[in-house]
Amino acid sequence: MNIKLNKSGLTLLEILISVVIITILAGSIYIVGKNLDERSKEKLTESTIDTLCGALEQYHDFYGRFPFVANAGYNDANLATDLNGFIAAGAGVHQGDYSSSEALYYFLNKAPAAKKLVETIDRSLLTSKDRNGTDLIFTMPITPLITEDYLLVRIIDPWEMALRYTYAAGDNFPIITSAGPDRVFDDADDISSK
Repeated sequence: MNIKLNKSGLTLLEILISVVIITILAGSIYIVGKNLDERSKEKLTESTIDTLCGALEQYHDFYGRFPFVANAGYNDANLATDLNGFIAAGAGVHQGDYSSSEALYYFLNKAPAAKKLVETIDRSLLTSKDRNGTDLIFTMPITPLITEDYLLVRIIDPWEMALRYTYAAGDNFPIITSAGPDRVFDDADDISSK
């Protein structure tokens, strides 16, 4: 007598092969997704820098000059001088590397056509908060007895670093730079308008 056993189901080897294939596919999808995310951040940064260059051209057309002179070491003291005021005491922890981005935002909003371009920048790339989430306030004298507080807004990249504005008198055009994915200025992954 011949008896046939009806086997149904998967063997352990078939299950292991299926798990390996699914793991390889999931890993590939993760790597592709991460690369796409990084590339989209780079494109957003390039687009923002292009918008700022257009706004700088509009500012130059309106005033006949670029907003201010700044080197890579532009800091709180330069900001206070250029904006004719001071960083309010107790109003957040201000980092010197914010300064040129804050001054740039302030000045570009003074020329009507430049302001319209700045308003098109993705809101996620504008912040007035320090690294602890506190608003940064700048106090400007209006008259000898009256001051006005101004929220210091800076333009950041998708990696949450302030963009750097540099311009020397005699240069053809200012340079706007993002530190890039590694968040460190002056290395190979910087994204710049030059």
